[in-house]
Amino acid sequence: MKRIILSLVLVTLISIGNAQEVSFKLKPKAGSQVSYTMTVDGKMTQSMMGQEMTMTTKSEGSQVVSFTKINSDGSVQYNEKTVIDFVKISSAAMDTTMNPGEDGIEDYATVVDKLGNVLSKKSLKTQSKSAGMGSMLGGINGSSAFIVIPDGKINVGGSWTTDRTDTVEFMGGALVNTTASEYTFVGEVKKGSTKCYEMKIVSNISSEGSTSMQGMEFQIEGTGKIAGTVWVEVKTGVIFEEEGVNNTQLTLALSGPQSMTIPIVQEMKVSRVRK
Repeated sequence: MKRIILSLVLVTLISIGNAQEVSFKLKPKAGSQVSYTMTVDGKMTQSMMGQEMTMTTKSEGSQVVSFTKINSDGSVQYNEKTVIDFVKISSAAMDTTMNPGEDGIEDYATVVDKLGNVLSKKSLKTQSKSAGMGSMLGGINGSSAFIVIPDGKINVGGSWTTDRTDTVEFMGGALVNTTASEYTFVGEVKKGSTKCYEMKIVSNISSEGSTSMQGMEFQIEGTGKIAGTVWVEVKTGVIFEEEGVNNTQLTLALSGPQSMTIPIVQEMKVSRVRK
């Protein structure tokens, strides 16, 4: 009897362990398409010449991802088009809403490997400028349709790390962000009628770049942290929804006869939701 009970306990434990272990796959269908609503609510505080200025922003837009080809090695080719509908800016000096038009559109052809690592990303816009205001919108995983998944099985509670580098427009200049992320697998959940894998994400960011203001060239450097949640569709491996908070501390430095430094603190709440 004891042997029978022990065998049943072992079988139960093995079954529970297997149920908690999954292997993520990128499996979208060629010719399929997904659409998202994207929002960014931000607050920026800037200090200059003994004065502090606080500005709040709200941006809304949409993204359409079209999967064009699934290769035999598991890599995925897709186009991603992001459009900003409006940007609302509020401060003591002004309160305005802008429609960016063509500057609010980003259109890329992207290729990722079977784990979601970006192999290539090419702008489809005809202008020589590679990034307009469309780069202001993005989820906690940038604008990618995928997270970078682990190579192998993962248990509930298990974690893995990823690294990526992005170049985005910032205050008229270019900012290079290097992001180190840790994902933790929470488990399988339902978002409406869609089965999803839920992951928590914590990212540390280092930034550097340059910009120009009032004819003066500034160097930019800073750090930041993102904390959020991402839900990935079980059937396809495509991001279904994500939300998070991005806290960043930047310093703009002007060298030369009129040298100065401008500290900037930003907090942005971002979300990307499948339509």
